[in-house]
Amino acid sequence: MKKILIIGGTGYLGFNLAAHLSNNYAVTVTGKKPLKFDLLNFFYDKNIVFEQADIIYINKIFRLIEMNDYIIFAVPNIQPHQVKPLFHSDLLRILMPAKKIFKYSSNLNKKIIFLSSGGSVYGAGSSSPHTEITTPIPITKYGKYKLYLDNNLLDLNSNSSSKNVILRISNPYGGTFNDVYKQGFINSLVRMVKTNGLFEIWGDGYQIRDFIYIQDLVNLVTEILKDENTQGVYNCGSGVGHSLREVVQIAENILKTRIRVKFIESYEEKIKSNILNIEKTVNHFGWTPTFKLTETLTKLLII
Repeated sequence: MKKILIIGGTGYLGFNLAAHLSNNYAVTVTGKKPLKFDLLNFFYDKNIVFEQADIIYINKIFRLIEMNDYIIFAVPNIQPHQVKPLFHSDLLRILMPAKKIFKYSSNLNKKIIFLSSGGSVYGAGSSSPHTEITTPIPITKYGKYKLYLDNNLLDLNSNSSSKNVILRISNPYGGTFNDVYKQGFINSLVRMVKTNGLFEIWGDGYQIRDFIYIQDLVNLVTEILKDENTQGVYNCGSGVGHSLREVVQIAENILKTRIRVKFIESYEEKIKSNILNIEKTVNHFGWTPTFKLTETLTKLLII
């Protein structure tokens, strides 16, 4: 059985990948902090090995890389809305160790799948979907740091026999593991509806996003792992844009009731529209997003 190391595997994306990939691979995940009991128990039941290892402790990460066949790098950066001075720590805590991890993995001819961000790397966006050849012009440090790592892996592909993949992901939802993971607009909306809370939307709600169900993302990563020779940048999204107001309206139609929403209109959204063109990904892998927004949102809200 092939072995996969998911660095940052206790985060939202890493956890969902580990949970599904463990059916066909021997999976090891790393995390900075000790696991809570429910997660530790879940990993135990799925035969997923957990290693507490911050990536700044690079020698331990190197040993784990040596023991595995594929590497998925899922360590999250600090999000754009968080305190700005912390971005300096991101530089030291994530970027510098990540470069060493990428180089070491490539020297061992271990394939890396880097979970990047289609929402922040491409920049301000327009009504036209971004393709992989769109020139990235990130407008946040979060996006700039993601692009920095993208380019580092592409350089390794060009200068060695590495076949690394950069997956630029749109806005995933679902897979919260009973609200252990709270990331994302749709997941937050579902949580607020179920707790009858007030749902806050930063901005006027007309910003357009490309939402992809987490299982579609998992299915794509599965296809990438099957293709040893795949390398380069691939978009991962639904290819369809919805405004935040539209998503709320869909939820209201499902529930047949109004949702309490507060718009923080003093916040100016810099990325007005962000949709990913997935034609290259669909054609190369034979993969297509199969989960539709209304159907999945219905299940999340009703169950």
